[in-house]
Amino acid sequence: MVIYQKSQAHKVPKAVQEYMRRKFNLPAEYLGVLRCLENIQADNGHPATSLSIFSPVKARENRLTIKTAADLGRYPEMVLFKGHIDSHGGIEVTDRRRPVWCNKSVT
Repeated sequence: MVIYQKSQAHKVPKAVQEYMRRKFNLPAEYLGVLRCLENIQADNGHPATSLSIFSPVKARENRLTIKTAADLGRYPEMVLFKGHIDSHGGIEVTDRRRPVWCNKSVT
């Protein structure tokens, strides 16, 4: 069972932003725009916080409003990153963005 701790979208926690900046080489300005939804769940019997991270800018471009987990559940393609924070404060985030393909020919 998943219990939503923060049902409203909010800024990505600073520790997670720093982790993402280092892991994915993302600029702080971009990370500051992203929003996330958090929920509490069990990770091997220990409480963990699950994160779904999205861009409100991308949502607006698609004429969507995402404020709650229910909103994001209707538009799973808006999730750019998924991750969790374990009970010891360890952070893991995976990149779910679609790859950008270059149309330039290789010679």
